[in-house]
Amino acid sequence: MTTERVTASGTQSGRRSRRQRSTARNSTLVAVLAGLLGLSIFLLVVGAITLGGRVTTLTNTNRALTEELFRHEQEIRQLRPRLEASERELQMLMEGRLPNLHSLIPDQVIQVQEQYIKNIVFTVVNQGEDNIYEYKLVMDNTAQLRIQPRFRVMVFDRMGVQVGVDDVELADALGAGESRSHASTLDVFMNSQPRYFAIDFNFNGRARANGDQ
Repeated sequence: MTTERVTASGTQSGRRSRRQRSTARNSTLVAVLAGLLGLSIFLLVVGAITLGGRVTTLTNTNRALTEELFRHEQEIRQLRPRLEASERELQMLMEGRLPNLHSLIPDQVIQVQEQYIKNIVFTVVNQGEDNIYEYKLVMDNTAQLRIQPRFRVMVFDRMGVQVGVDDVELADALGAGESRSHASTLDVFMNSQPRYFAIDFNFNGRARANGDQ
């Protein structure tokens, strides 16, 4: 009888010990999970605060850049009329100095109608970092006499400075009533974009007319 009581008591004590160890392990696991959960929440909060700060910084930077761009656009709008007026005044001065000055617009037939030059077309050919300026003009002799074509094509930049030239002296005379085209390349000697051109017929004396029919 006594032995059975001792055995039952030991069995109950072992069961309580296992339950306590199991409870302790569960408590430790819960504590670890709770710690990990707390750490995750902390990291999420820190990340959210950091991200929010960056978003705020980017928003402020974008707003500042937008305001600066708007100010520059306003300044450009205010300066554009002055620039256009200055360009008109400059063109008037240049036309006063060179009465036969024309605007140089590439790839467009420009009516000249000076002596035997009817029209001209300028073409810009890109070759690496350099631009080659070519032109093609139409000569039309409406006179009753033959003409020896001799002239100079001059180009100027927006400030009126001569930046290129081509001297033309054709061997074949232009007969009465004859039309003929001539193509050549300008000798551009300054690194500036041609904006105007003029044709000088006083190159090496005036183009001569003779009585040959």
